[in-house]
Amino acid sequence: LDDRLRDAVERLHQATGETVSVSAISDLEIEVIHVSSGEVGVQLVVQPGRRMPLWQSAVGIACLAPLPDSTLRSMHRRAQRRAALGGPTPPSIAEVLRRVREVRDAGGIAFADGAVVPGVAALAFGLPADVGLRPLVLSVGGPPDRALA
Repeated sequence: LDDRLRDAVERLHQATGETVSVSAISDLEIEVIHVSSGEVGVQLVVQPGRRMPLWQSAVGIACLAPLPDSTLRSMHRRAQRRAALGGPTPPSIAEVLRRVREVRDAGGIAFADGAVVPGVAALAFGLPADVGLRPLVLSVGGPPDRALA
């Protein structure tokens, strides 16, 4: 990550006290690229390099939102083939498209409560294209009562 994005992530973490991460789509998963988190109170613990589900998380849906529906359908078919071989089962394509439409209608901001980790909520949104070499998503995660404050 470039220095201005690292600085922005750190400033957002300092302002919210919550875990702030930058992630990118990696095939049919999300890969965490950078994390800024504290050591006080209840914190979401995420390490760079961690891979998470694409289809259910706020980060994943925020990554999917800018993609054309035809690309989403193609990716979903690949995910279904992987599920048939023992991989994770994605939600229905109708559910994916519904969630993606919600994010598009909300200006690109995704929210999920307990989608990946029970008791953890996250807000996520795509970063401008000039920020990285590939599309990046910034997220803020923590306990739901604080995430919505």
